[in-house]
Amino acid sequence: MLGAESDAEISLAENTQREAMHIVDEILAYRELAETGMAPENIAARFGQSVITVRQRLNLAGLSPKVLDVSARMP
Repeated sequence: MLGAESDAEISLAENTQREAMHIVDEILAYRELAETGMAPENIAARFGQSVITVRQRLNLAGLSPKVLDVSARMP
C-alpha cells in the first residue's frame, strides 16, 4: 500500500497532532507502517520525529506482546 495513506498512517497523524500518544500506541503504529514497507526515514519525516526515535520505537516493537500490553496500562 505504498504511496497511499493507510488507516494506521491517518490515525497516527491525527493522534500525534492532538496530544502525545502513549508510547506503546506509537510503537505499534510505527510497526504497522514499517510492515507495509514504509522506511523509518519516511515515518520520521511524516510525523516530525527523528530517525533515531523511530528506529528505537521499531526495536521496541519486537518486545513480547505481554510486555507491551502491561506497558500500555502504565501512564
